[in-house]
Amino acid sequence: MPSEVPDPKFSELLLRVKRRMAAPAESASAQLQSESVLLSTAACYGETATHVADAPLSGFEPDAAALFEAIVESAFLVANADGEFDSTERAVFASVVVEASQRRVRERQVHAIVLDLTTQLAEDGLELRLKRLGRAISRPSDRREALRISALVAFASAGVSRVERDVLEQMAAVWELPAPAVDEAVSDAASALGVSQSG
Repeated sequence: MPSEVPDPKFSELLLRVKRRMAAPAESASAQLQSESVLLSTAACYGETATHVADAPLSGFEPDAAALFEAIVESAFLVANADGEFDSTERAVFASVVVEASQRRVRERQVHAIVLDLTTQLAEDGLELRLKRLGRAISRPSDRREALRISALVAFASAGVSRVERDVLEQMAAVWELPAPAVDEAVSDAASALGVSQSG
């Protein structure tokens, strides 16, 4: 993700990324969904801010909140693929997640997630974090959706770089997705955003 102040063209691309992250996948199996997994789980995650032991929220679903965190981490790992993730990039990433979730999750929550993920990645390394994602996202449809969202985030810079694609491929392998899954995710993201696959 870029660390410079975004120009209007880049801002428009970010807006398209946010919209596509909030929309359901365009595959036949996802046609019955009215919103993306990210958006539907964001509502559950957003409720954690007011969830207390003495008065649990009736609509709170811990599994959905955990899935939201895992999807955000998937995108985060791709955004960190080049090993550089400065404060501006963190702010842009947080903004993308907040807007893509249509503010169902609070900005301070996303900033807290990003800080935690930054620490965890530094302490554990990419391989261990990917293994964690292998357990955190179990349904094949959710894995494909996380891969699609991660590919969209990769386009928030100058296209999908080699190192970003490497992370996407490692992610797909951990999730035991078929070989074409990364190509499909990148192609779908490029098509949805109206950009070439190289950026």
